[in-house]
Amino acid sequence: MIPVCILDGTTICPDKDFVYLIGENGIFLKKKTPHWDAIVPVNKISILEKVVPSVTLHLPPIPETIVREMLHLFAWVYKTYGTEAMILLWWNEEEKTYHLSVPFQTVSAGGIDYTIPERNETEKSERLIGTFHSHGSLDAYHSGTDRCDEKSLDGIHGTFGRFSGNIFQQEFALSIEVVINGARFPLEPQDWLQGITKQRDIDPTPQYYYSPWQQKNYHRTPLFALTQRGSILPGQYTPPEDWKNKIHKRTFWQGYTKKKEQQTEGDLSSNFGFGIPQETTHPTGESVLISINKKLPNNNERCGHPLQQDRLIEPISDGDFVL
Repeated sequence: MIPVCILDGTTICPDKDFVYLIGENGIFLKKKTPHWDAIVPVNKISILEKVVPSVTLHLPPIPETIVREMLHLFAWVYKTYGTEAMILLWWNEEEKTYHLSVPFQTVSAGGIDYTIPERNETEKSERLIGTFHSHGSLDAYHSGTDRCDEKSLDGIHGTFGRFSGNIFQQEFALSIEVVINGARFPLEPQDWLQGITKQRDIDPTPQYYYSPWQQKNYHRTPLFALTQRGSILPGQYTPPEDWKNKIHKRTFWQGYTKKKEQQTEGDLSSNFGFGIPQETTHPTGESVLISINKKLPNNNERCGHPLQQDRLIEPISDGDFVL
């Protein structure tokens, strides 16, 4: 059997004619003959067994009360602003319970900029375990931007969609995936969100595509409803003030972001997040910088639809804001 040597800086590899070497930049095969010594890259170690990626969650299903809170907020935001929205999912290790928070966010019809708050010393038992966001009236799939954002945060990530803004709406689309170190594992929503029931599947062929890339990656998701049938947006529902004050609608004019004092009655918010970053202000008075994409920490990777890349400008340097 060909020996395998891990190059950790301390291990001495065997002096054999053939040795597999595992280094920071990949797997290599060292070949030694009377005529040459060589180290060449290989894509696998054929003598070893295959490893199948998997994930097992040691968490309980998300309670119905929390599911309803998310649904009500997303439906209310779409009815009120016609936009997406973001919710953070937390796990309390001591109490073994979930809870939600709404981060400061600037929302539009096709994107969200948000900040993840830092924990203080009294919140060390709290762990950010995932995110849920809405796609407004669009389907509940994980877009290229979503996938890029989610790979920087291990946990449960869900997307709600197909909201109509109608107070009588009962059905919605939902997709949930676990993301660990960038690897994605789909979940059955009804197994992990209590109080919902799968209603029906949708024809996977959409009516139109923006590009061949979207045609390849577009997936229409099943429709769900609350098990105890009822509207996902109760007529008297209003979000908690703390949540409502953290959601700020982005405004545009001719494809560019406009400062609040420059807005006019005819301004629209439907150019799907393309615009030049400018200073704006949350209702709380906090000044933030709006950008059309996220830069992940410690690298220059840009997120988003591949066809957007030629439109992208320099992303925010600290990586706090995401789309």
